[in-house]
Amino acid sequence: MQAELYLEDLLLQQFVWDFWILTLACAIRGMSFRFWRCFAGAMGGAILWMLLLITFVPFWIHMCTVLTVGIVVMAVIAFPVVSLRNYIKNCGAILAGGLFLGGIGTFLGNRIPVVNSIPVQVILISVLAPVTCVIVRRLHKKRKLFYPVKIEFEDGEVIHTIGLLDTGNCLRTEDGEGVCLLESRLRKGQRQDTFHIPYSCIGDASGVVSGEYAGKLIVFTTEGTEVRKNVPIAYVTWSAKEKKKYEMILQGEYV
Repeated sequence: MQAELYLEDLLLQQFVWDFWILTLACAIRGMSFRFWRCFAGAMGGAILWMLLLITFVPFWIHMCTVLTVGIVVMAVIAFPVVSLRNYIKNCGAILAGGLFLGGIGTFLGNRIPVVNSIPVQVILISVLAPVTCVIVRRLHKKRKLFYPVKIEFEDGEVIHTIGLLDTGNCLRTEDGEGVCLLESRLRKGQRQDTFHIPYSCIGDASGVVSGEYAGKLIVFTTEGTEVRKNVPIAYVTWSAKEKKKYEMILQGEYV
């Protein structure tokens, strides 16, 4: 008895796995989910996996390449590279998500043979991954929300303030860099607005925010300091009636 496997089925299966692994990695890192980036990253990982499969390389070489080159390729495509440290964390999140989902799939497959079929695996991962993402996102809500922040501008001005970690902030530059929001009154020096980004808020008016690149952003966490260079900062004005504990909104990828 011979089993027939179709490459397009295997490619679809691997694409679905990689897509949900990247989605879970976004949840682990506390970053906003960007569909087309994750779609492209999953496609890149699936194509690499397929190329290794049809070249009939030994299994250990296949797995080592997938766990190194494959993760690097998906991380580059799916997530903006802010810094080397941030990039390593993204790769680690992809590896953690892959090991978690793959481990559960292997565990169930060893006990329930039908789970090893491609349609059942696609359905299983498409149900398991979103549930896991919701749980991880809820755990993120229990993280510390407010962080002391130091911003250094090219003109020498230094601002000390409190930043709110907001993973729902989806503002990005054309290059895909996460944009932080800063109360405009804090900037005393001459602003050099270099970008303009349209935005829309639920229950609020839409518009365009302007901003510039700060020379250095330093976030003080319980684990140490997170330092980022050339961080896009957009300026906003909050209502004086709103009593806020913060004067800045941080992107999750900078913390």
